[in-house]
Amino acid sequence: MARPRNLTPTYAPHKQSGQGRLIWTDTAGVRHEKLLPGEYGSEESLAAKARLELVLATSPTRNAVDSNDITVAELMAAYLVCATRYYVDAEGKSTKELGNMKTAIRPVRELYADLPAAEFGPRTLAAARQRMVDSGWCRSLVNHQINRIRRAMKWAASEELIPVTIHEALRTLSGLRRGRTEAKVENQSGCCAVPATSSTSLLVINEHEPAQPGSDVHTDLAALLHKYDVNEFAASVRVYAVKGQGSA
Repeated sequence: MARPRNLTPTYAPHKQSGQGRLIWTDTAGVRHEKLLPGEYGSEESLAAKARLELVLATSPTRNAVDSNDITVAELMAAYLVCATRYYVDAEGKSTKELGNMKTAIRPVRELYADLPAAEFGPRTLAAARQRMVDSGWCRSLVNHQINRIRRAMKWAASEELIPVTIHEALRTLSGLRRGRTEAKVENQSGCCAVPATSSTSLLVINEHEPAQPGSDVHTDLAALLHKYDVNEFAASVRVYAVKGQGSA
């Protein structure tokens, strides 16, 4: 049985320098150690310890990482940790929105897992959007999924994992407009097909949970159209002319 992770930072002396050090484990199970200024036990060292502990306590990844170092895959993994706790119903069960978010993130991490998150901009977001279009997702679903990605990046900016300018830049990418895109029309055959998870991905998103393409009205309607032959039903409908009272 694996030993449970100790999420509480440990304050210990550094034998070679005599300084204090803080040791902790992040949410991914990676062990970190940071040398603190000042002699072990001194006011300077304890003040630095308190500041770092506060940063770790409010960090979703429990990692005092530089925003220039975090990758897109690491950012999305951190966001999903937060989203898993947030998107729950009154009984504590995951809502559909969590599945929607995982589906939205998939094209991004397939294309840009190793990209520094600080370099993720409108053109890379547009490339992820094109991946969705090429996968057969319809226009409105693609727009919804792009907004979900923006939501994840907004969260990352609020956590200081990326510069706020990244989120602001992503807002400049306009949505797909009806009649001006190659994306499928809502309820068109093959609309909203969800691509399979890449086996070479660096970020695995719950492979045992089926992807949910979305909870949009048009998606539910597409399921009904697939279940029932609407054309056959329409052909069976008979239209009768009703003579008005004033007609001869």
